[in-house]
Amino acid sequence: RFADADAIVCAYLSAGFDVDPTARKDGSGNISALNANVPAALRAIFGASGFEGTLPIDVPAMVQAADGTWGYGSQILFERGSGIQMSN
Repeated sequence: RFADADAIVCAYLSAGFDVDPTARKDGSGNISALNANVPAALRAIFGASGFEGTLPIDVPAMVQAADGTWGYGSQILFERGSGIQMSN
């Protein structure tokens, strides 16, 4: 669906965007700060850190149906285990 994108970043965070990844340092006991994947991805996007990781899933191509709706196609764009490592 984003065929013209220069890059696509996937980050998983079950706790929501209100997570402060630094909260564990100040003794606040913010357990959800242990799950700070989205803030870490944002830091990497803006150059504060590098990217590293592998995909836990296959990423299929998106296809548009005749009625304009989108769905997953049978072509796999990125296979599970594909990875990237870039330092800043």
